Amino acid sequence: MVQTSILDHTMFVYREADELVEALTPVLRDALGAGQRVVVNIRDERTAPLSAALGDTASRIEWTDTYAWMPHPARRLRAIEELVEAQRAQGDQGLLFVGECAWPRAPESLVREWERFDVILNESLSGAPASMLCLYDASVLAPSIIDRARQTHPQHGCGPRIIANPHCTDTVTALRRLAPGDLVVPEDAPCLGQVREARAARAFVAEHLKPTDLQQDQREELIVVTSELVANSLKAAAETVSVAVWERDGAIAVQVDDDGRGISDPFAGYHRPEREATGGRGLWMARQLCDVVEISSRPDRTAVRAIQVLARSSQASSA
Repeated sequence: MVQTSILDHTMFVYREADELVEALTPVLRDALGAGQRVVVNIRDERTAPLSAALGDTASRIEWTDTYAWMPHPARRLRAIEELVEAQRAQGDQGLLFVGECAWPRAPESLVREWERFDVILNESLSGAPASMLCLYDASVLAPSIIDRARQTHPQHGCGPRIIANPHCTDTVTALRRLAPGDLVVPEDAPCLGQVREARAARAFVAEHLKPTDLQQDQREELIVVTSELVANSLKAAAETVSVAVWERDGAIAVQVDDDGRGISDPFAGYHRPEREATGGRGLWMARQLCDVVEISSRPDRTAVRAIQVLARSSQASSA
């Protein structure tokens, strides 16, 4: 596999299972023939026809279900990075990762988090001994999802029909397009103002999470994340820090607002900080623990919203 400074990152749009099988079978055979490690992370209903077409060769592929294997954007990013690092350490012929996002039915913020995941891959795995082939099923996905994906993948097609994608933009531009804009707290949301210590914010959020239907682990994770975000705000020389919590559209949100220095790094929290790093762990932890983390930052105000979905749907978004 030839290594370049740009990730070999391709999107393939299809509608029928037969179309997927016809296009993908020779690609998988060629990758195995070249000695590559092949991981296929797709929905279970797509695995059976593809495996049948490959015959005995299918046993040499690592099959995972996209709704069972790391069905969370930030954790999947970390898992793929670890796969690539393992390939680097072995010094072998590289990795072919074929996958589709664990698209949810709702909320829209979680759909966008998966779209940001696909963008971050370009930066995170630049120059890696890996090829990423992302599958988009046009029979179930909203056209808007596919249109935005065309802006984030350097190539499209499958096998010998892969061509450069003229619609792809650079990573920073793509992330800005997917940014949430101003994060406005609902007027009726319980809010704790003038926060001076993380302990008070923790207690406030814990009290307001009691009557919700969050699973126990999600509740505890959201409380931990609240503490980390408030600690970050206080370290950022903020004079005013506030915390709000509310439930909307099948999800619980906690938002921390401050008037500190702001967050300028578009990749903040997406990569595990180095051991020697003096900061950055709070946002990384938040992204690992919560379903969605959104950031809105300008010189006079920064808002970080952490979201836990009440009923994590395993159905593709067609809205």
